[in-house]
Amino acid sequence: MNSNAETSFPPLRGAVLIGGESRRMGRDKLGLLRPDGLTFLEGTVKTLSALLSSPPLLLGEGEVPVSLARYPRVPDALRKRGPLGGIVAALENDRLSAWLVVPCDMPGLDEATLARLIGERDPACWATAFRFPDAPKWEPFPAIFEPAALPALRAELAHSGSVLCALEERKVKQAPIPRSPALRDVDTPQELEEWLRKR
Repeated sequence: MNSNAETSFPPLRGAVLIGGESRRMGRDKLGLLRPDGLTFLEGTVKTLSALLSSPPLLLGEGEVPVSLARYPRVPDALRKRGPLGGIVAALENDRLSAWLVVPCDMPGLDEATLARLIGERDPACWATAFRFPDAPKWEPFPAIFEPAALPALRAELAHSGSVLCALEERKVKQAPIPRSPALRDVDTPQELEEWLRKR
């Protein structure tokens, strides 16, 4: 379990985005199977649970396997607004906590990568996120969103619904990290086939 030594840090909780429509995949990504027999969603929840003391929150209205029925769920703050609706819902669900938000379509995401992000956390910033060396901007997921980010994220929800736009003028701790399979999302059947082939 991860415990923050800094008592001034808002407590950190975890959440998984499960509201995507998976149009490019052509089927629900939540139930896709990894080589270890776990679904994408079960694997993501398992990884988060190993790092944080409270059970992960499931954000969205996607169908979940029976094995995860006991986990808390909240719908997006505004439907059809993409991941931002889920982030706002998490922050509104517990306004005293920061949230480590992860997608369900990064099946290679591991404890070491998330622990690295947690280690980079700066609660004086509105968010902590990874940035690839060759990327013009930081990556919105996985990322840690502090309670102070809620007003800006909620305001953006009524406009473009973009996480990057919402925090573009805000202070974001950007942790450099090389590209790796752990941070690769799987959005299409071709990407799924390639990911499975490399396992």
